[in-house]
Amino acid sequence: MSAISSTLSDAGLRVSSTLHDARSTVSGVPHKAAAKTQGNPLAAGLIAFGAGLLASSLIPPSRREREAAEALKGAAEPMTSQLTETAKDMGQDLMPRTTSKTRRTL
Repeated sequence: MSAISSTLSDAGLRVSSTLHDARSTVSGVPHKAAAKTQGNPLAAGLIAFGAGLLASSLIPPSRREREAAEALKGAAEPMTSQLTETAKDMGQDLMPRTTSKTRRTL
């Protein structure tokens, strides 16, 4: 029984130590970021933008946001289909040109 309680105690200490290390690492991130971006507003802006993207990805969308996204997707569908067809046509038009140029260089 004492071996089990000793093992559990050791595991608890390791988990506690790991959590403490993670907490101290996370709490130091803003200070490190501020020190590295001091005098560089573009880098500070990019870091803030990235933090905002990360935060927004962790929050689930609301009902209104889902409805707006579906409406936008439906409204954009004809345009995306037309753009896809145009891109395919352009690719087919370019294919003979690139093939003949490739043969000339070989």
